[in-house]
Amino acid sequence: MVFLFLLTAFSFSAKTRFVVRLTFAPLLLMLAGCATTPDRPRSISFESDPPGAAIYYGAGANDKFAEPKSYLGTTPFAWSPELNGDGSFKLPGALVYSIFIPPVIVFEARLTGQTSRQKFHGGTIATGADKAPAKIMFKFAVDTNEAFRVTSRP
Repeated sequence: MVFLFLLTAFSFSAKTRFVVRLTFAPLLLMLAGCATTPDRPRSISFESDPPGAAIYYGAGANDKFAEPKSYLGTTPFAWSPELNGDGSFKLPGALVYSIFIPPVIVFEARLTGQTSRQKFHGGTIATGADKAPAKIMFKFAVDTNEAFRVTSRP
């Protein structure tokens, strides 16, 4: 808009300046367009098979530093994380170990002594960041002999 003002401020009559501004203003607005956000989930659904797993998360410079310590909830539940404009996880406080090693967010499900992990990497110079999914599913092995265990008493 400053460019339009400078273009029309000098050496033209008032009528010409008005016509130029009237012509270029809508053109600039059309060229600017409307900003749209990419399709990304507003909340992430956490589920497990069987249900009832405790979900923890951690973020760090790499897998070693991203120990899942923060409790999120017990499955099934929905969580609304902070996301970047490209739909990837916002990793606040995740230190950068190297410009080639991406920071990571780790989700860990814990159920009766079993654990299951899922990792999502942030972006680096060489790679883009993983997008946040709409659903994260954890599957656990179920001991089928547990229901039929018979103990004998002497």
